[in-house]
Order: sequence, then structure tokens, then C-alpha cells
Amino acid sequence: MLATIEHVSLTTTDGSVRGTAAGLPLLVSNYKFLLSLQLLTPIMEAINNISETLQSSTIGIMKAQQQIRALTKELQRLRDDDVFTAASDRATELATKFDIEPQLPAERQRYHVDSTITCELQLACHL
Repeated sequence: MLATIEHVSLTTTDGSVRGTAAGLPLLVSNYKFLLSLQLLTPIMEAINNISETLQSSTIGIMKAQQQIRALTKELQRLRDDDVFTAASDRATELATKFDIEPQLPAERQRYHVDSTITCELQLACHL
């Protein structure tokens, strides 16, 4: 995939495509992206399967309801810690294979602004 992206970035004459392609390797060659793929793939597969079933012109309301219940149970199952651990293990294997550091970035610290200061600043700006 990275080879294809690199080829497009080097050979296209469209500047916007070249710029997008040049930035993609940084976005897809990290552990967070690999983990996201591992977590989202079964979710998207389950949703796609039911979507195809519900689009059938011959499906009855009872069958549709049954399919929706099955999807709900599957989505609940996918929220389990064991499923996350398995996805994390697969992402780590892929990261190792592609020489990517298998570690999530540290969360940025969030700062809370005192609401009275915010109000005072807003009043000062409107004077």
C-alpha cells in the first residue's frame, strides 16, 4: 500500500493529489492507525452484512428485526476487553512486521479554563 501511495505521489501531475499522497504515509504508518483498522474491521463487516440483508427486496419485517437484534448482540460482544486485547495483539504483530513502534501516543494534557476568567475576557472584548 505504501509503495502505491509513494508511486502516486511521485508520478501524478495533479498537485492536490500529490500533496494528499505525500502526507498519507505518515498517517497510515503508525500504531494508532493499525489498531484502529483491527478494531473497526469486524464492526464494519457486521454492519455491511446486515446492510446487504436489509436491502433485499424479499426480506420480511420479522427477519429484519431478527437481523437487527443479532447486529446489536455482535456489537456488544465486540466491546469486550478480550476482543480489544486480540485486536491489539494483531496490530502489534503488524507493527512489528512493518517496523513500526507498537505504542499509542501519550494523551495530550487538557487545560481547563476558569469560567469567570472567560466571562471577563469576553466582556473586555465587547467593550
